[in-house]
Amino acid sequence: MTEELKKAFDFAADATKQLITVATGVITVTVLFSKDIGADSRWWALRAWAALIISVVFGLAVLLNLSGNLQNAANGGTASINSFGIKTFAQIQGGFFLVGIVLVIGFGYVSATSKPPDDAKTAAPPAVTNIVAQAAPPPTKVEMVTSSGHRGARGHACRCVREKPSSKASEAAK
Repeated sequence: MTEELKKAFDFAADATKQLITVATGVITVTVLFSKDIGADSRWWALRAWAALIISVVFGLAVLLNLSGNLQNAANGGTASINSFGIKTFAQIQGGFFLVGIVLVIGFGYVSATSKPPDDAKTAAPPAVTNIVAQAAPPPTKVEMVTSSGHRGARGHACRCVREKPSSKASEAAK
């Protein structure tokens, strides 16, 4: 196999990979920006995505045919960049890619010139939440009292008594 033929296979593979990459990138971008599209725009988007996905599938078929032709050449056969499988699948890939791009342009035009969907017009404005912190309640008084009523002393069993805040203090905390 000559050096020129090897380069031809490399260029064909690179061009196919570029079309696959651009097609998947366009699909990704249009999916990201198609959240709130109307029915007219949705028709354009779905057909564009279908055409670009078909282009990717045929691009993979081109790459597989390139590999098969190179394997055939390695086994003593002849390799040609113009073989039926490579040429046909590459033309189908390119055709669906162009159709997909035209449909994406149509999708962009229809989306830009059409009115927003009905549910987008009636959507409630974003809610505003209060982020001001509430004042902390006043501390409660804690003291230790023995079972005989004395304040905590050494050697006496103690229990904890908490006084409730006064009603004025609890109203101020609200």
